[in-house]
Amino acid sequence: MSIEKLTVHQLYTRYQNRELKPTEVAEAYIQSYKKNSHINAYIEHFTQEAQEKAESLTSNTENSSLLWGIPGAVKDNFAVKGKGQSCASKMLQNYIAPYDSSVVEQLNQENFINLGRLNLDEFAMGSTGRYSAYGPTENPLDAERVIGGSSGGSAAAVASYQSAFTIGSDTGGSSRLPASYAGVCGFKPTYGAISRYGLNAFAPSFDVPGILAHTPEDIAMVYQHLRKHDTRDQIIRNIDFEWSRVQEMPSLKGTKIAFFDALLERADTDVVRIYEHIKTLLKEAGATLIPVKLDLEEYLIKTYYILTCSEASSTLSRFDGMRYGGDPSIAPTDVETLVAQNRTQNMGHEVMRRILMGNYFVMSANYDKWYMRALHVRGLLVEKLNALSLHEGASLWLWPGFHEAALINAPERDNYTSDSVAVLANLYGGPAVAIPTGVGGHGLPVSVQIAGAVGNDERVLQLANFIYKQENWKNLRY
Repeated sequence: MSIEKLTVHQLYTRYQNRELKPTEVAEAYIQSYKKNSHINAYIEHFTQEAQEKAESLTSNTENSSLLWGIPGAVKDNFAVKGKGQSCASKMLQNYIAPYDSSVVEQLNQENFINLGRLNLDEFAMGSTGRYSAYGPTENPLDAERVIGGSSGGSAAAVASYQSAFTIGSDTGGSSRLPASYAGVCGFKPTYGAISRYGLNAFAPSFDVPGILAHTPEDIAMVYQHLRKHDTRDQIIRNIDFEWSRVQEMPSLKGTKIAFFDALLERADTDVVRIYEHIKTLLKEAGATLIPVKLDLEEYLIKTYYILTCSEASSTLSRFDGMRYGGDPSIAPTDVETLVAQNRTQNMGHEVMRRILMGNYFVMSANYDKWYMRALHVRGLLVEKLNALSLHEGASLWLWPGFHEAALINAPERDNYTSDSVAVLANLYGGPAVAIPTGVGGHGLPVSVQIAGAVGNDERVLQLANFIYKQENWKNLRY
């Protein structure tokens, strides 16, 4: 197997056995980037810096970290000191980050090799990977299909072997959706488990850093080093987690796993077939499956968009051409004109649409009717899922991945419903991971999601790893 196709765990093992050098590994990924640059996964590739870091590590072989010498890359809404942080927007095309985000800081401490800034839907708003000022990201599995978003570059880089793992963000499935479309694994941790410091905010009560890799085991290795206390993020929480326990094959005998069939509404036949197969697999392994109906399913996507757009209308207000971003050539006449011209010329339609929607929802005439009702629905959802864990003993949950495999790359396709399954984890705040579990009739991967109660990250990844290692799903293709 060529070097760039090794998993994080395989690279770690070969480093431990002195079978590889960081210079060899970095060069393999650089060549893969050059071969696959048409996919447009990267906004900027750090070729020279990666080579220099690899040479430094090769000359100093002290290896005490799981991520020592492992090539990774970071979504371009995270700050990397001295590099651009454009969020794939013309509004920030000239902005240079003056500091490292907490995620990058932690990865640097573990001596990973940073390969570059990854493409995304502008300001992390979108579900296709097409809404970027730097052009769309291609799905490596089928150029006629979208990669998904907003972490499209993060998923494409892993799927095309341009990075061993990547960092994305997940506000409403933004790491899990593209991972599903690309046939890799995408993880959203418990809200507050990883510091958001240096991550450009979209909707702060939803935003979390995400991790994408080839296997749940790889995700666990990266997560091990990111769940650190950080006083710069007020919502940080301590999560009991040990990556090596994710490798253990759990006994599922008597384990209660809740399944949510109501989320299958509008799902295509491939998704239903593979989802039912995974339910059977879990039953045969000894798990007790509990059917759950929230009676809130029809409100999930509406609640998500009302709340996230409302928050975005506030967080993005600073991008006005005066405080941050904009075009210095625009001559100021009055403040309103300056802001309007800067946003019209430098923000995409999807971003402006969500800002306008958010402003509408929080207008005094609409606040109680829309925003407060959405908050109420979110509160009911949290109560129901907490009760499921505390009173019924089901702290692990099985959800369909998404309603279909990757969509045809057609601009008229509505992308607002693509997130409808994924947003549940962000509304609630618990962990969720999408893993490929089958192949549909078009030869494209289909995923399921393993989710769980707040703080149950280790068990979620442990169950995901158990399912991932089963060979049965490989024979599910028509």
